[in-house]
Amino acid sequence: MTEKSGNLRNGLRKDILGAVSNLRKEFAKLKCEVEDKNKLILSLEMKASGTKSMLRPLEFGCAGDKEATSPGFPVNWKVSDRNVPPSGGRTKKLYSDVVTARAGNVPHDNKT
Repeated sequence: MTEKSGNLRNGLRKDILGAVSNLRKEFAKLKCEVEDKNKLILSLEMKASGTKSMLRPLEFGCAGDKEATSPGFPVNWKVSDRNVPPSGGRTKKLYSDVVTARAGNVPHDNKT
């Protein structure tokens, strides 16, 4: 009976040592995976900050014939690019010219 209990103790000891060894291996794998993910995150953050620094001047600096469609999105528009039909030969008129051209209106200098 003593030999049997000794064998059980040795078997348990080996099982416990094997389980601890497996746990250490799994923790080592997990630690390596976390370190790899952290390196990837760091490299992506660095790329993103580089891209942001490249885009920052474009966000705030609208020069020439650029129009901002919404904050931070400049667009290059040219009149020929807009596909707007021509005005039909009409020219813009001042509001005062349109009002004085109506029938029944009193000229500005005769108003009381």
